[in-house]
Amino acid sequence: MRKRNLFFLAGLLSSLLISTACAGTPSIPPVESDTALNTTAEEVKSEAPTEEKTMTEIETFVVTETEAEIKTEAETEPTTEAEMTTEAQAETESEATTEVETEPETESPYLIPDPTRIDLRTFDEQLFKSSFLRGNSAYPEQCDEGIKFIGRGESRDPNVLWRINSMYKAAGYPVSDGGENYVPFTPEEKKVIVFKIQAEWGGLFEMFYATENRKSATAGYSMTEVYGGDSEFFGERVWQYIIFEADDTTQGWATRFNDSFRLDYTNFLQSGDVFLVEKIAFCQDRTEAEAFIEADKGEPEAPAEPLEAGYYVCLYEDRLQYPENNVHGSAFSSLESAIRRCDRVKHHGYRVANEKGEIVYTPYSLLQCNLLREGKYITEYAKAEGFKYGDSCTNPGINHRPHRTSCDRLVDWILYRAGFTDQPIVQGCVVSNLHVWCREMGFEKITSIKDLQAGDIVFVNPHPSDGGPQHVFMLAADEEGGTALRYDHGSDSRIMSSQPTSEPISYGNAPFVFAYRPVATEENNIYYHNLYAE
Repeated sequence: MRKRNLFFLAGLLSSLLISTACAGTPSIPPVESDTALNTTAEEVKSEAPTEEKTMTEIETFVVTETEAEIKTEAETEPTTEAEMTTEAQAETESEATTEVETEPETESPYLIPDPTRIDLRTFDEQLFKSSFLRGNSAYPEQCDEGIKFIGRGESRDPNVLWRINSMYKAAGYPVSDGGENYVPFTPEEKKVIVFKIQAEWGGLFEMFYATENRKSATAGYSMTEVYGGDSEFFGERVWQYIIFEADDTTQGWATRFNDSFRLDYTNFLQSGDVFLVEKIAFCQDRTEAEAFIEADKGEPEAPAEPLEAGYYVCLYEDRLQYPENNVHGSAFSSLESAIRRCDRVKHHGYRVANEKGEIVYTPYSLLQCNLLREGKYITEYAKAEGFKYGDSCTNPGINHRPHRTSCDRLVDWILYRAGFTDQPIVQGCVVSNLHVWCREMGFEKITSIKDLQAGDIVFVNPHPSDGGPQHVFMLAADEEGGTALRYDHGSDSRIMSSQPTSEPISYGNAPFVFAYRPVATEENNIYYHNLYAE
C-alpha cells in the first residue's frame, strides 16, 4: 500500500540555504635576519678614534671579518643530509600552503552551477524562455519566488511544458550522445526528482516524461503525486516538496532526458490561479532526496513568546516544530480545573498542555482527539463558506474548490487531514466503497452499538438489495443509551447546522449496519512516526 508523498511544513518555513565562505589567510612578508647588525657598542667605540690603518691592519681586519662571517653562516646552515632534506620539505610545504590560501575560487562556467540542484529564482530571461513553455490552460511566468504557472481559464487538466534538454543547453552544458543530448546525467543515475512547490489549491501533480527515444511527453509515461493546497485553518500558505521516484515498475526511465516533459497540476483550475515552483532537485535515490529536503528547510520558525506558567485547554495543532507554538488560550492555575474545562468541550478535540507545549491530558487517544478537531474545523468552515450538498468532482481533502460536500466526503476529508491520505484522488471514497477502504486500511470493525466510541466511522441505512450502507457519519462522543454526538454532512440543512449534533445512532429508516474505528499504522498514516507511534 503506497502512501502519498506529502511533505507539509506547517507555518511559513524558511527556504534559505545557509552558505559559508572561507577567505584565504593573507601571507606575511619575511623579516630579514638582524645577525649582520649584531655589532656591540664596544666594537664601535674601539674603531671610532682610528682614522688611518696600515695595509696590514686593513688586510688583517678584512680577513678576520670575512672568516667570522663565514663561520657564522656555516653554523646556521644544516650540517647533515637529513637536516637539509627536512628544510627542503618544509619550504615545499610552505609554498604549497601559500598557493592554496591565495588561489581564488573558480566560478562555474554554467548558468546552472550544480546540474542536479536547480534554483529557478536565479534564471535569467533567456534561460527561462528556453526551459518553460505555455501548455494547456496555463502559462509560465518568472517571479521573485521562482516560476509560477498561471491559469488562463477553467480547466480540469492544466499543464506547462518543461524543455529539460533545452534548459541545460541554454545553461551552457556541452553536447554529448551524437550531438543531441545536453543533460549531464542519465535517468538511471537520477531516479528521483524533487519539486519544491506552493499552491493556492490542492490537486494532482503529474509529470509526463520524455526519455529514451521519445522526443516529447507520451501517455503512459508519467508519475503522479498529490499536493496540498491553501491552509485555511493554519494561517499562511506553506512550501511543500513533491517526490517523483522511478522504480522497477517505471517504464522507459532510461538512456537520456529529452524535450519535452509536461507538468500537469491541480484538477480544478480557474483563471488567475497560481502554482509556484521554486526549486527542482535530481537525486540518485530517496535518501538523497530526503536529505536535500531537510537541508533546504533551513532553520525552523522562531519559537513563540514564553507562555505564562499554567495549563492550557487547546486544540493543539501538533504540526508546528516548536511545541509551545501549538498552544493557545488562557492559562488555568491548576491541572484539575483545566481537565474539568477540557472534558466539557472534548467533542471538539480539545486537550490540555502546559506552558512548554507538552500535552499532559487527553480525554481520548491522541488520534481520536485529532479526528474530532478536524471534524470541528471542517464543519465550521463548510458552514461559513456556504458549501452545498452534492457529489464533488474532487476529493475535498485534496481540493475543496467546488464547495460541494456530502456524508462520505466529510468523512474522507476528516480522515485525510488526520493523516490517512492514501485515498482515491478524484472523488474520494463514496459511501458504497468507503467501508471497503476502511477494511483495507486495517481499521477495526465494530458490530455492536454499545461498543462505539468517539471518532468511529458509523455506517447506517442498508440498501434493500445487497444490505450495503447508504449513509455514513463520524461520532463525536462515546455512545450513551443508543445516542451520541455526530459530525454529519448528509444534507444541506446538516451542513448549515451547528455541529456536532446529538441524535440516535440507529433509528427506523436508517438502522445501524456496522462501524470502523480508525487505527494509525506506519503503512496507512503519514503522521504515524511524529504523532501516533507511541
